[in-house]
Amino acid sequence: MNLANARTNMIKQQLRTWDVLDDAVLQLIESVAREQFVPSQYHNLAYADVSIPLANGQMMLSPKIEGHILQAVQIKHTDNVLEVGTGTGYLTTLIAKQAKYVTSVDIDVQMIKLADSHLKKLLISNVSFEQGYAEQDWPSEENYDVIILSGSVPNVPEKLKNRLSIGGRLFAIVGTTAAMVATLMTRASREQFISKPLFDTNVKALAQEQATDPFVF
Repeated sequence: MNLANARTNMIKQQLRTWDVLDDAVLQLIESVAREQFVPSQYHNLAYADVSIPLANGQMMLSPKIEGHILQAVQIKHTDNVLEVGTGTGYLTTLIAKQAKYVTSVDIDVQMIKLADSHLKKLLISNVSFEQGYAEQDWPSEENYDVIILSGSVPNVPEKLKNRLSIGGRLFAIVGTTAAMVATLMTRASREQFISKPLFDTNVKALAQEQATDPFVF
């Protein structure tokens, strides 16, 4: 399989046809070899329209969902970003190439080590990794311009919403079982949050969701 051609076809046949049309996002995705972040047994699926299983029982989001995330949150080079759910570091890499700085939180230390090794190979240095349950172990009180949750949650936690800067954007897939909606939330003022439904989907819950119910940040 010619993976470079597969990457180009993914952009044409999956992202563009699913209304991921932002040129900056498409160029960014085309610039990163997704197969480098996919478990070796799934290399042939690196550019397929599927979620890919990871060693810890989590899933790598499909390319079109990753594209929609980036298009929705509109990361700027001055933005500080919080990513909840690191995975193999592919989405982390895409975020880091647009943002000023990225903090990525995951409960699985092995996934963090894997993601860190991937980013070091690409000489990406504007990312820090935090290990632990975000809702229990991670004490940071910093605000962020963008927050991205890489798995589903039943509801967006209030404490997480309050970590957004004014004008900040939060992407989350909200709901349970088959009734999930990808949602963009914008903090318009200290007290006002505007939610916009983007598309229906069904993805695996964040590991925090499987371990603790309800999710509390």
